[in-house]
Amino acid sequence: MKILNKVLNILFQSLWYSIRGLIPRKIGKGETLNDFAPRIIAQVLLSYLFGGPKIVLLGDSNSARFSSFRVMTRFDVVAISIGVPGSRMDQWSAFFATKIGRIVLSLIASAATFVNCGGNNVLHRSVDLVEPSAKTVKSLLPHSWIILIPPLHLEFFSIWMLPETLQKDINKVNANLKQVWNPRVINPTDLVDKDADGHPDFGSLKDPIHYSTKIVFQIQSRIEGLLVDR
Repeated sequence: MKILNKVLNILFQSLWYSIRGLIPRKIGKGETLNDFAPRIIAQVLLSYLFGGPKIVLLGDSNSARFSSFRVMTRFDVVAISIGVPGSRMDQWSAFFATKIGRIVLSLIASAATFVNCGGNNVLHRSVDLVEPSAKTVKSLLPHSWIILIPPLHLEFFSIWMLPETLQKDINKVNANLKQVWNPRVINPTDLVDKDADGHPDFGSLKDPIHYSTKIVFQIQSRIEGLLVDR
């Protein structure tokens, strides 16, 4: 069965990444997640030709870092990656309240969902929206997991925000996410900052805020490990 599931996922990813570019990444101005719905819906529906998604990755650009054939074919079951770069937790909460969002929810309800979101609430100065919207998302996806914000290169943002302020907001968001999702929490800090000096290790991020491919693979392996008994 494991071999069959792996083959189904490879076939699905091969088909999806062959047609993905034909579907608009967004419609409209991109101010709401409904503007990104065409690719989200298309990917979810296509997965049902192969039995439906068993793993769902959603959230912001660090979630979208998984959206490549190279990464997604590493999963042993059919997996979809519907992360939207730049998105916030409150936007996902609002999306799931729309008609299209409710359809997506119904189609991914039985999958193991991993939410990687919250960093843009820090960057967009909307930290106070995280806790209520996180509670909404968790209530809609009660068996989901949260992936916390990793250590970042805070000095990159010092021209418009003090690193100390940014770190304080990151800590607040991560604390909110831990409280809402506990114990279903993945903390990437030990992967990104192995020497625990408070700064990302060399090569752990591909830029100031996004996982390197190496870290993506390590988180992917951690996700697989959590689901070994499913």
